[in-house]
Amino acid sequence: MDVFEAIKTRRSIRSFSNKEISEEDLNTIMEAGRLAPSGNNRQPYKFVVIKDKALIKEYASTCCFQEFISDAAVIIVGCVEKGREVAGAIAVQNMVLEATELGIGACWVGWFDREKARALLNIPTNYEPFITVPMGYPKEYPAERPKKSLNEIFVYNKF
Repeated sequence: MDVFEAIKTRRSIRSFSNKEISEEDLNTIMEAGRLAPSGNNRQPYKFVVIKDKALIKEYASTCCFQEFISDAAVIIVGCVEKGREVAGAIAVQNMVLEATELGIGACWVGWFDREKARALLNIPTNYEPFITVPMGYPKEYPAERPKKSLNEIFVYNKF
C-alpha cells in the first residue's frame, strides 16, 4: 500500500477484534511516529504505550463513555510540551497511517479527562496529554464518509 492509498482507506475504527498486535508491527508504528518532522527538530513529545489489559480497561474509564476503547489491543497516549500539539499531531498521523498500512485500525480520541489520564499514567506536569489513540485489528470497517470538494477547501493566493 502506498501513502496515498493509506490516506484514502484510513478510517476511525471503533470496534476491535481480539487479535494482538505483534511487537514487530507495534515497533514499526512507533518508528513511524519517531520519524515525524517537528519544528527545529525539537521532538517535543512522549507517547505512553499501554499494552497491559487491566490498565487499558482502567484508562478507558477516563475517555468519557467511549466504551470501545477498552477493547483496543494497544492504546497510545500522546503527550506534548505545552503548546506543541501540532508536532504531536504530525507524529500521531504518521503512526495512524502506518497502522493502516499494516491492517491495524486506530481512532483519534480527543474527548478524555486529561487530569485523570495524567494521574493514572504518571504524566509529568511539563507534558500535556492531548490525544488518545486506541489501536487494534478492526472488527468492522466503516464506509467512506463524504468529504468536501477541493474547491470548498482550497483557495489560491488569497482567502
